Amino acid sequence: MTLRGIAREFKDFPATIFFCILWIAIFVAMIGSQFAEGVHPPWLNLMLLGVSAGHRFGDLALADINQGEVWRLVTSTFVHYSVVHIALNLLAFYQLGTLLESWYGTHQFIMIYGLTGGGGNLISVWIRYRNGSSPHVHSAGGSVVIMGLVALCAIAGLRSRTHMGKWLGWQMVFFMFVTAILGIAFPRYLDNWGHLGVPWSGPRWDLPIAGYFVLLPDHRPGDRVWW
Repeated sequence: MTLRGIAREFKDFPATIFFCILWIAIFVAMIGSQFAEGVHPPWLNLMLLGVSAGHRFGDLALADINQGEVWRLVTSTFVHYSVVHIALNLLAFYQLGTLLESWYGTHQFIMIYGLTGGGGNLISVWIRYRNGSSPHVHSAGGSVVIMGLVALCAIAGLRSRTHMGKWLGWQMVFFMFVTAILGIAFPRYLDNWGHLGVPWSGPRWDLPIAGYFVLLPDHRPGDRVWW
């Protein structure tokens, strides 16, 4: 994508592009802070397994919530641990974010980001407390927000009266199913409760959001209706 194309995307979808840039900037700062301290993460950790500098940049652990650091419910969505982690999340968030921002507008999309990210992590924290999970296990990533966007697209699509809308809805349901299977297969690397907290909480989050925001409005020129 050219600089002119990026500028056009930023004009059309400012919140989505801003969040993407913020994710990248925080990841670069994380890696830079480790190198500045003389810590050189192994190549495999940097690319796939993850680096350990996320806490100072806002990642989440139960111990933090015990100390009243509730802002980490949202700031943890900006933190990613590896190149693969952030690359996959950027791809999914860009596709879904531009779609939903074209539907609801920038200000409402920012509200959706906060509600799905903070709400999904809040549900995850509650379940981890109930399960007696270690308070020192850290989690982060924009996938909690992404799963909220997926669930919102599923609700909007399945409640629409168009063939394309229903196709979108079932695609999102399939995506949630695959994510659940991956979470079961790789529990060490995926925050199952964070991923599923928003989509499977039903009326607690997504249905009120879908009820408040106008679903599948008439598309204006320049709206993104698919990706």
